[in-house]
Amino acid sequence: MVVFPHPDDETMATGGLLLVAHHFGWKTIVISLTKGDAGRLHINPKGKSIGELRVQELSGAAKILKVSKLIIEDFGDGKLKGKRVKVESYLKQAVKTYRPGILVTYDHSGLTGHPDHIALSVAVKEVISKLPDKPTLLWVTLPKTWHNIWHPRVAQYVTKPTHVLDLGHFVFGKYLAAKSHRSQVFTKPFLPLILLLLLRRKEWYHKVAEYENL
Repeated sequence: MVVFPHPDDETMATGGLLLVAHHFGWKTIVISLTKGDAGRLHINPKGKSIGELRVQELSGAAKILKVSKLIIEDFGDGKLKGKRVKVESYLKQAVKTYRPGILVTYDHSGLTGHPDHIALSVAVKEVISKLPDKPTLLWVTLPKTWHNIWHPRVAQYVTKPTHVLDLGHFVFGKYLAAKSHRSQVFTKPFLPLILLLLLRRKEWYHKVAEYENL
């Protein structure tokens, strides 16, 4: 189960992992806690609202990524920090309902420092810490050589990868899923990072150990 704040997070952070998991017979669940309706559109929406368009794009990406179950909630784009109790309650119920063997989200840097990314990371950790039967928690991260991309205050919270996933030919599926989010990902300032991620054909994860204050 992967949990992220916005449509397109699931693809750029874990698109390869979702495809590989499906290939090996795992059931995959994607939860987006918002519709991404506070973002900007870089294409003609043709009468659709931001939220409607981004939900449509996410649904298309989920099909390409062979997602078993897609769940789209509406906690409010940019509002997760102020809804911590509700978010944690929702996450607790989701874990109880779906009983994932592996749960994936951002690390405490949020990778970009986005407040929603960080708030979700903290909420997931808080929920997992209280469970008697904990799923394996993986944080999406990047290698240290990439840390100069971010502001130093963000980079200091980026965790060291413990696992590297070589996407191989699955990178093409990830690319097609990224194209589905055309209102967002293939525009400045995201384009250079997205192309770099796709060219490297890798995803990086940090397996959170119990001693890490869980």
